[in-house]
Amino acid sequence: MLTKYLVFAQSMPGLAPALEMEAQNSGFSDYIVNSMEDGLELRLDRNQLWAYSMSTRLAEGIWLRVGRFLAQDFDELKQQLKKLPMRAFIKKGSSFRLKVHAKKSKLWHSGAIAERMIEVLEQGAGLRHAPEDEAAFEILFRIVRDRAEVSVSASGGRLHKRGFRTWAEKASLRETLAFAVVQPLLKPGLTHFYDAFCGAGTLGLEASLWAQGILPGQKRVFDFERFAFHSAAEYEEQKQVAMSEARRDAPAPELQIIASDISAKALRSTQENFKNAELASHVTLLEKSAIECLDALPEGTVVAANPPYGKRLPSGSVVKELLTKYDGNRGLGAFSLVLGGPAKGQLPRSWVPHLQVRNGGLQVGVYLKRIAVGSAKATASEKT
Repeated sequence: MLTKYLVFAQSMPGLAPALEMEAQNSGFSDYIVNSMEDGLELRLDRNQLWAYSMSTRLAEGIWLRVGRFLAQDFDELKQQLKKLPMRAFIKKGSSFRLKVHAKKSKLWHSGAIAERMIEVLEQGAGLRHAPEDEAAFEILFRIVRDRAEVSVSASGGRLHKRGFRTWAEKASLRETLAFAVVQPLLKPGLTHFYDAFCGAGTLGLEASLWAQGILPGQKRVFDFERFAFHSAAEYEEQKQVAMSEARRDAPAPELQIIASDISAKALRSTQENFKNAELASHVTLLEKSAIECLDALPEGTVVAANPPYGKRLPSGSVVKELLTKYDGNRGLGAFSLVLGGPAKGQLPRSWVPHLQVRNGGLQVGVYLKRIAVGSAKATASEKT
């Protein structure tokens, strides 16, 4: 029987509920042990860790909990650190970097904590503290109200960097947030998806990757591939099987993405990103405004939009015009919108965000409106 590990899946601020729902809907419901404001903890074995890391579209990072303990002075801290099974995760001689967060604890000086930790990890576990520019394992130490927790990164870097989007535009969404925006629109058999104000095409690309059964982590190299308990051969075999099964069971292989922007430069970025993902045949690019495009969309097309807001759209007038145009089109499907800044004031009161997150330092909401095809009646959804 494989060893079970306590795994922390970290989310963007505000996306923890969506992350938990994703885990529940993808076969990991029985492994959730704790829901938190910034993510969730799961109890997973090595193979389940591999599967979760490759398949999650909403987690920003994945950490393995190495240990938890009470520490009220430095002697106690060092004694507890020496008991940690660090070598069960990281091989002797490996390099590490350390992040320390202390809050409301007797041990409050992060620099002094780091100094003791480095000493124990180097002398006791045989690890080497690495400079910032060197590839190394990330170790996180957090202490709140004297209760300490040590974790090591299994993902290595943020998971929104999937490797498919290589071109970006101003105010491009993180891929994890982009998937949270489009997720309520995605249903098996969906045939048309419209990405208004497409920019680098992140919304449409996330929808297309899902539709074609392309795993978000299949192009990544994870830090767990260097863990002491890792098996490269078994991982590669499991990865190939997972990729094959995901493509075989693609939920919407006929999905066509329609992406528009008034910027030719933005459309080039979208085109290059779809090419890089080998999905160029699944996107149609239009150098037009979203207002122009809405009437020409095929019946049942779902709509996602990340319009310019904040300093680029202080009044929100474009948003108001877009919503008026959408409400007048009885043939369109649901509409998911991410919006922040003063532009939110242009939304009807019935539009209540079902997610609220911070993007680029700005508080933004994710809004969803469902409309029955062929019906003039539309309703704003407060929850999905």
